[in-house]
Amino acid sequence: MANLVTFFNPILLLLGITAMGLNVLHASVDSLKTPQPFRHELGLAAGMTTAYGLGYRVWKGNWGAQVVTAPYKTTQVERYVAGATILYTLGYSDVYRFFIYQSNRYSSTTRYYPVMVYYDSNTGQDIIFTQPSQKSKGWAHGLGLGYEVFFRSSRQIPFGFSFMTGWGAFDQFRQSNLTVEAALLYKFR
Repeated sequence: MANLVTFFNPILLLLGITAMGLNVLHASVDSLKTPQPFRHELGLAAGMTTAYGLGYRVWKGNWGAQVVTAPYKTTQVERYVAGATILYTLGYSDVYRFFIYQSNRYSSTTRYYPVMVYYDSNTGQDIIFTQPSQKSKGWAHGLGLGYEVFFRSSRQIPFGFSFMTGWGAFDQFRQSNLTVEAALLYKFR
């Protein structure tokens, strides 16, 4: 895992510098616009500090907020993930948005193992009694830069792909590392 992180650190740094450079270049053309007063977005998001699952993002002026969640439950595992992120726009045009973000994610996982199996002769099925035997939960926090590209087709379908990278703290600030976050969002008009 350490080799993988060492491999991706220079790539993510280069992507971040490229995004900042594109923002400065585009700003020098003086084509920045004032963000729309209120905008709703819905889609899929995944990240180390923003959580993964169904995401909802709202923008009001330069400020934005995003929530992401993905509850999951079976007979063997119960997993809850939720994230909340604050966003602030640094630059905006018809085709992109450049922003900073601060994110928080909470995750909880409980694994259940069978302790007794009982065969019910009336229904012909096994009844499995389980108990939780492994629990893990924790917080993750992130701070970084984000870049969103708006895709516009000939039919003007407003989709956006958001890429964020920054620094994250994990395991109650005992560990920290470079983070990667992404989202594909439909923008409501």
